[in-house]
Amino acid sequence: MWMAWRAGIAPKVLEGLSRGYAAVEGRADDPESLYAAVFLRALEDVAERGVLKRYVSHNDDPRWGGRIEIARSIERHYARGVRFRHSFVRTELTADNTANRILKHTIHRLLRHFERSGRREDRILASGFRHLLLPLTGVEQTAIDDHEIARSAEAVIRSLPQSHRHYEPALWLAYLIASRSVVILEQIGRVEFETLVVDAASIFEAYVRAICLEHQGALLCTVHDGNREQLRLFRQGASYPIKPDVYFRRGAAVIGVADAKYKLAPSEQDRYEVLSYCEATQSKRAALVCPAIADQTLASVVGVTSGGIRVHLLRFNLAAGDMLSEEHRFVEEMRGVLA
Repeated sequence: MWMAWRAGIAPKVLEGLSRGYAAVEGRADDPESLYAAVFLRALEDVAERGVLKRYVSHNDDPRWGGRIEIARSIERHYARGVRFRHSFVRTELTADNTANRILKHTIHRLLRHFERSGRREDRILASGFRHLLLPLTGVEQTAIDDHEIARSAEAVIRSLPQSHRHYEPALWLAYLIASRSVVILEQIGRVEFETLVVDAASIFEAYVRAICLEHQGALLCTVHDGNREQLRLFRQGASYPIKPDVYFRRGAAVIGVADAKYKLAPSEQDRYEVLSYCEATQSKRAALVCPAIADQTLASVVGVTSGGIRVHLLRFNLAAGDMLSEEHRFVEEMRGVLA
């Protein structure tokens, strides 16, 4: 989930197939940013498929109308000689129910979070949330708080009518935000979503690229996405494109390339591939980036060619307790490769 969020990639879902995922409370430092985009999509689905309304009864309503309560009218009025006062039960169909209060409270929490930001993408998110408040007009969100959402969300989800099961993802996400929980995709638990299809290799590649792009200043160069800004394999002749996952420029010169491989170790083909990138760009520095397992060395030199190309193997510890610190460590290793 961390990789997908940092890479800006939303995992795909298998519609109609759902399963429960484990959640650990209190582990998310910034649940608003972590879940905002997917929560917005869940709210859009709620608005499109229909807001939940329930019948709510107001007892002992003195206004004329509704169903008269004979027993209460006798006790409160007739027995005391008041013949022309009555007690009524008024029933109305309203959107002001616990499920919608949870959603509206969470929307306001996210609005407060993103409206303080000056980033364009945060302003776009805030605009989307403001638009989705319209179907919830008349819902009283101040009667509920984060603690109550964390405590009652599961019971509210169980009580949903079959016609409004599309509320489940939004309510589970509201629970995750309120309880500051993180989802553990590989473990089964009670937080139920449609089954996620995670292309871990693509997400890892996008994650490594996103970290490099974010830290261009620290790397003292410009960072480029080879999928979008392709290079040529041959300087003359046929125009065969090459697509390194990341390449680095200082001025007009390409000073290094990096390829992310979501595997235990790079293959022979991977080594030849990154060497071809270096030959095509006249770069002398290359990095193969793989996930770390167990107590593996996080940075090492694969070798130096007779032409002076130095190939490094950098490993990313995806099980680190503090992923931000791990990202900074990786950036420093990459900076050393490019030095």
